[in-house]
Amino acid sequence: MADRKSDFTERVQSYLNEHKGETSFKAVTSIANGFIRFYQSHDKKIEDYAVVDFEEYFRGICKTVAAFRTTKMNLLKALEGSGYDKPAEVLKSVNRTVKMNYIRSFEDLDNGIEQVRREKHPFLADAPESDECDELTMGQVVLYLLWLGVPKNSLLELPLEAIDLENKCIKAGKEYPFGDIPKIEKVLSQYKKSTGYVSYTTRRDKLVPVKKAYLGDTLIRARSIPTGTSMNIKTTFDRIYSNFKFAGSYLNVFRSGQFSRGYDRIKRGQLPDFSTTESICEYFRVWLETDAEISLFRQDWSEYVKVRQKEDFG
Repeated sequence: MADRKSDFTERVQSYLNEHKGETSFKAVTSIANGFIRFYQSHDKKIEDYAVVDFEEYFRGICKTVAAFRTTKMNLLKALEGSGYDKPAEVLKSVNRTVKMNYIRSFEDLDNGIEQVRREKHPFLADAPESDECDELTMGQVVLYLLWLGVPKNSLLELPLEAIDLENKCIKAGKEYPFGDIPKIEKVLSQYKKSTGYVSYTTRRDKLVPVKKAYLGDTLIRARSIPTGTSMNIKTTFDRIYSNFKFAGSYLNVFRSGQFSRGYDRIKRGQLPDFSTTESICEYFRVWLETDAEISLFRQDWSEYVKVRQKEDFG
């Protein structure tokens, strides 16, 4: 079996090498190489692959309908080009297989954040709720803003003053309201007014709270004197976001908020209008400018609604 498995890898690699350097072939190469890694980790010849085997592969890497479609198309091209017609026919019959990783509601997002906080500070489990920021508050704010629909790139550039407590919105080119979610309003108010946060250290076998300063006037504040560069802010963003692995990628939180808002409106009998970018933005709080962007978003949304309704109604 090892020889047969090696033969598959060699034939696909040979096919890829024939097209090496072709810009239009980069996606095929990337996806084929990824599939080879999956294939080599499983004890099964490609000739024996069934639909369930390809489904296992797709579930591990495809988080959206659009990703599934692109991956399937490029993998199919690699299989057919390498002469594996039978596995290619099996692959053609694989339906969309997307693992639903979206966060269903703001409550689920917030519970995940607080679970991270409890795990990081178990010694505070029975302590009264604090009005002070801690090491996780800035990351919490980032997750909240992504949930509200603030794009990551915009978020990296925002000043602290973008938090408008009077009008209860984030001003980031467009306005992103938060007044309908009391927890977000409370944390943003606390964060904007705070000059520092509480950290904890051990001294002489005792846990001691230490007050540390927030530095800089950007919404994402740095631990050291900020350089004013986007790279400095991005490094801080990546570091604080890494505390919340449960949330998945920033795009996952971003889409989760948009789809959750949309689904709440569906349940109230309000259907989305995809005819204009303005109507889409009003409904989901996302700005899509091209027909391709709208089409892919609409496919992901349709799949999301299908799964949520199956969960709700069986």
